[in-house]
Amino acid sequence: MFRFIIRRLVIIIPMLFIIVSITWGLIRLAPGNFYTAEKKLAPAIEQNLREKYGRDKPWYVQYRKVLWNMARFDFGNSLKYEGQSVNQILLRALPVSATLGLCAYLFALAVGGASRGIGGGGNGRRTRRPHGQFRTGRHERESRASFLE
Repeated sequence: MFRFIIRRLVIIIPMLFIIVSITWGLIRLAPGNFYTAEKKLAPAIEQNLREKYGRDKPWYVQYRKVLWNMARFDFGNSLKYEGQSVNQILLRALPVSATLGLCAYLFALAVGGASRGIGGGGNGRRTRRPHGQFRTGRHERESRASFLE
């Protein structure tokens, strides 16, 4: 079990790096800025916002900062809810999300168990028989297509 967990972690780390990189790149390619609205901002205000959020720096500096902050689980301050960090918002929503995930898992387990009990039958093993026949529970079927005969 320990080796399984280690293998999964070795897979997850590069996958997260790839997902963060693709997301960051797509956001950079999108037109507009997160601080522009329907009204045009004064150039001085726009320049101050660029400096505040680091948009005046080269792309590789911004990218390195994003990766460093994500590695430390520092997601910054919310742009929508002033005075709150994204970490506070996520921690506040975590119990609700965990409860919903647990309920969905238990529901899927119950539905899967019920469907197994209703339509299952047999022990669920597939045994190989001669000439391409398979036996699944009480039912047999041909594995060859009927038009080949």
